[in-house]
Amino acid sequence: MPKTISEGFKHRALSKRSRFPYQIYRGKVMYQLKQLILSLLSKTPYNLQKKLPASTFESVELALAYYWSLNPDATLVQIGACDGVSNDPISGFIRRQKIRAILVEPIENSFRKLKTVYEDIPSVELVQAAIAQQDGSVTFYKVSETGRWTDSTCAPQWSSFNKQHLLKHGVKLNEIEAITVPCLSLRSLIEQFDLSKIDFLQIDTEGFDATVVEMALSLENTPDCINFENAHITPQDKESLFRSLEASGYVWTHNGLNTLALHRRVISQWGEPVHFPIAH
Repeated sequence: MPKTISEGFKHRALSKRSRFPYQIYRGKVMYQLKQLILSLLSKTPYNLQKKLPASTFESVELALAYYWSLNPDATLVQIGACDGVSNDPISGFIRRQKIRAILVEPIENSFRKLKTVYEDIPSVELVQAAIAQQDGSVTFYKVSETGRWTDSTCAPQWSSFNKQHLLKHGVKLNEIEAITVPCLSLRSLIEQFDLSKIDFLQIDTEGFDATVVEMALSLENTPDCINFENAHITPQDKESLFRSLEASGYVWTHNGLNTLALHRRVISQWGEPVHFPIAH
């Protein structure tokens, strides 16, 4: 221990000098660690970004505008249309452009609101049913329209084949209502409307999306574009689903909770990329 003030200053100076090589060493280690992490991330499909402002439009809106500029007579099918407004990324485009669309929604109250939204657009046809693996009827779970969820716009969007899906959103067991709804397969829907194919398929089925996409991939004429919610698909199902999409000729991009998959035949319409000469 230093006995005088001058000895104290000398002791601190020596301490700083003795720590200086360690600080250099630590800085080098942290830099190398950062470079290693960045190198590893560059080998994955993920990005680390600083927080950005929320997006002000959905990538699916851009895809719709582009696709219908080339295919004005195309048909859109929406599975899980809900009320036609709440968190619906395609409703505005359908109403503005008055394209041919077939919208499917099984819940009575949501279907009633859906009819009101599209009542003045004759090119839109509505189906009150769920899409399932076979025709018939099925048990569906929805939030009871009483109590604390009476005026909620979110609760109707959670309706699902899976009761656990509602519990995951904070709905209590006594607030869940089991109902029986009519259902039909995607193939039967196509036959009902005499479609040669679905051009653009929009899916939001609260956990059943992977199954609907697989149904679409099994059709003789697969959709050109498929936009679906990826948030509630299990990791195992995601792995299988994206293998199927790739094998069927699709490329994709993700936007928040949704994935937009485009068939390569759509990409081919973009033409060859333009290569500009590099200035020296």
